[in-house]
Amino acid sequence: MSAAMVFLKKAKIHFQGELGVKRRMVEKAVKTVLLSDTSKLSRSGGYGYADFSAIDVMVTERPLTETERQQLSEDLLLAYPEE
Repeated sequence: MSAAMVFLKKAKIHFQGELGVKRRMVEKAVKTVLLSDTSKLSRSGGYGYADFSAIDVMVTERPLTETERQQLSEDLLLAYPEE
């Protein structure tokens, strides 16, 4: 998956050609995992393909700040490397 715009509550991509495939993948998935670096958390733009509530696990390069975490679903599992 491409990076999500967390504060907008929508997973985004930048190429419209991928849109149908991404939507179908999320729709059919048993579990969805989003790999995103935290620099993309507050960016806007691109095409929305899934509500952020459709994401089960988010993998980032660092723990999220309290402000970032408050924007997410409480059910979302976060994963990042140990320091």
